[in-house]
Amino acid sequence: MTAILKQLNKRWQAMSVREQRLALAVGALVVLMGGYWLVQGVRGSVHRLDTEIDRLQDDVVNFHHQIARKQSVEAHYAEVSAQHSSAWTEPEIQERLRQEIYRLAKKSPPPLNEEGVPATTLSEEGNLVEIPGLGQGTLSEGEENYRQYSINFRVPPVEFPALVAFLERLQGSPQSLRIDGLELVRPPDSTKVSATIDLTRIIVAGAAGADGEGAGLQVAEGAPLELRPDEWKCVGGEIVLTSEHATTGQDALKVTAQAEKALVYLPRGLPAGATYDLSIDLSATGQARMDIDTEAGGETFSGGDALRGDGKPYRYSVRFTVPGEAGEQTQLRLPVISLEGAGQSVYIDNWILTKSVS
Repeated sequence: MTAILKQLNKRWQAMSVREQRLALAVGALVVLMGGYWLVQGVRGSVHRLDTEIDRLQDDVVNFHHQIARKQSVEAHYAEVSAQHSSAWTEPEIQERLRQEIYRLAKKSPPPLNEEGVPATTLSEEGNLVEIPGLGQGTLSEGEENYRQYSINFRVPPVEFPALVAFLERLQGSPQSLRIDGLELVRPPDSTKVSATIDLTRIIVAGAAGADGEGAGLQVAEGAPLELRPDEWKCVGGEIVLTSEHATTGQDALKVTAQAEKALVYLPRGLPAGATYDLSIDLSATGQARMDIDTEAGGETFSGGDALRGDGKPYRYSVRFTVPGEAGEQTQLRLPVISLEGAGQSVYIDNWILTKSVS
């Protein structure tokens, strides 16, 4: 190394002043260029890392929203499957479809009960369209977990707007009806249109029987429940979305008692024998209590907590084992919150259910 330095010094001394200045300038330029490319490389790496971080953050947000939506989607699927039992026989399927078609043909279709059957078959307003008769349909097996029942029927000449309204009702029926074929005929000298309709009903698995009982409303375990007032049942009170006392996100549920005794509960179906942990943020402005019980008989099997009534949010947690026989699903009120006294309120947020692994 010493010999090399001596040689370099000897060459340096042999240079003129002008050559030495030129060499220094070249060396400085090389150092500057090296530093520039080093900085550019570092900046490029930092930019790529920032882009990757932004992408991962977007993925986390999207996955969170998808998990939250999963609860709502599965709940609505369970509502549909409660009217589409895979245990029904072909005559039962035909009779329910016949009732639905005749219901939708009325000017004012009567509402359906919890079993998906018209609450009444009487109507003083008459029919929107006439259905002279329904023949025998055909039942075919689809892919896993569903079957298809197809039927063909004719609608006699009717005003076109009435026919369009009837078709829209068929498409929007809770029985998952699908129009596979439609033939319209209008005589040249008439404004009325007759129709021949090929209609298919999808019968999905998921309900335990023809009465719709036992349909399991699945839960998105480990993720906060998306708060939807229409999914909660409220007796003797009112339930709305509000930004007050929200502990996560922007909204919480506000339940206000309109009678001396009121209660609100979330119906959910869970497999019997499994153990779960439920945690929930509650803010009460009076005397209230939280429990977990069965929806059918209201039998309390897991004692909850008397809520603090100071209006501040608190985190409540309870561990419970689902009652019932193994292999079945039990309908629960998860939780049920009771309020004592008109005008009192409870705010609900951050509902999380987690299955316990022993």
